[in-house]
This record gives sequence, structure tokens and C-alpha cells, in this order.
Amino acid sequence: MPLAINISPVIFVILVIAALAVLAAVAIKARAGSKSTGDISSSDFRVDPKAYFFTRPENAFYTALVPIAQELGYCVFPKVGLKDIFQEKPGADRGQYNRYAQMHVDYLLVTRQNYRPVAGIELNGASHERERQRTRDMKKSAVFGAGKLPLIQFSNGAHEREIQQQLQVTLGRENASAASTSSR
Repeated sequence: MPLAINISPVIFVILVIAALAVLAAVAIKARAGSKSTGDISSSDFRVDPKAYFFTRPENAFYTALVPIAQELGYCVFPKVGLKDIFQEKPGADRGQYNRYAQMHVDYLLVTRQNYRPVAGIELNGASHERERQRTRDMKKSAVFGAGKLPLIQFSNGAHEREIQQQLQVTLGRENASAASTSSR
């Protein structure tokens, strides 16, 4: 004889919803598990390449900076992440890394011989007048100070002579002149 269970319609609906929720959770977890094992494709990302790498002022500054840096014995790398320039000292708080890991410097000067960082360069446009950007700039300056690397600030539209003078002053006339003569 079949067993008859008497369930109210409300309880039945609740049980069906609960069962569907469990099935959905299992399906989501299974899909997430397959992604973590390397099953990722380009359809998982909705991206387009940027139309340009530099803004016009960044491009003009870079075009002026590169020959000056080469004359002084340096190479220039644009848009370098601070996490690629600095390393944490032993025993450092992991939270400090998180405070600068997503930041970048507009340009990084490195030695030609071993690509050792010697200075960061920031190009300051109108966005640097906003409070939020000023806060970021202060953090960036603090990281460079802690790492004992100069962070040189230029305004949009800086001219070649100004760039050369500021690099020589900041990096030392003797070092800049010596690098300049040895690279000719």
C-alpha cells in the first residue's frame, strides 16, 4: 500500500525552493572549481585594447626625456608599478605592500649597465590638483623616500632644458656629467 504524506502547499513550495538553491550552489561551485584548474578562455574577459598608451602630454614628455636620459647614461621605462621597483624589507607589515602595490610611476630612470633604478619621474597635469590624486602622490613620495630613491616632479609642458637641469641637480652633476661623457 503506497504511503501518503500530507504536506501543506506552503511547506512544499519552501522545500522546492530550498532544493533549487542547493542545486544552484553546487553548479556555481563546480563552475568555479573548473576555472581554478586552468579552464579559462578569452571569452571570460571583456576587454579591448586602449586606443593609445600615452596621453599627448605624456608622449611629448617621453619624447623629450629619452634622449636626455640616454645622454646622461640612463634608460627610461614608462608606467612602472611600484611593486616592480621596491621590495619589502624582512619583517615588514604585509599591509604596507598593499598600500603601494597598485601604484605606478610615470617614468623610471635606470642605469644602462644593470638596470638599477635611480629615480622615478612624475608628470603632473591638471588631475594632480584634485585631493584624491594629491593623497596618492603623497603615498608615492613616501614610498620613494623610504626606498631612498628620488621622485622627480615635472609639470606638463616641461621643456628639454628644464628636464636636463632637474635631472642633473637631482642625480648629481658629477654623476650625470660622468655618465654623459662615458656614453659618448
